[in-house]
Amino acid sequence: MTNVRIERGMTIMNEPLNPPIDSKLLKELNLRALEEGRSLTTLIDEAITEYLATEKSSAPRKKVMDAYHATHAHFGEVYKKLAE
Repeated sequence: MTNVRIERGMTIMNEPLNPPIDSKLLKELNLRALEEGRSLTTLIDEAITEYLATEKSSAPRKKVMDAYHATHAHFGEVYKKLAE
């Protein structure tokens, strides 16, 4: 049975999915969703989307590159040595 929801002005079609998940992971996900004021479904959708995108692309993820640029001034020499 397909569920429909509206998110950020877009209609999202959801299919039910009920795989077992480690209880500790589920607790952490629920906590993160609560902290960010977002739904568990949204977090899972984003995680799966990002995972699938990395499978299709060899380009580094935006979050990774943002962290790299933010720390490069301090750790640039370490990064050079790690790259060797």
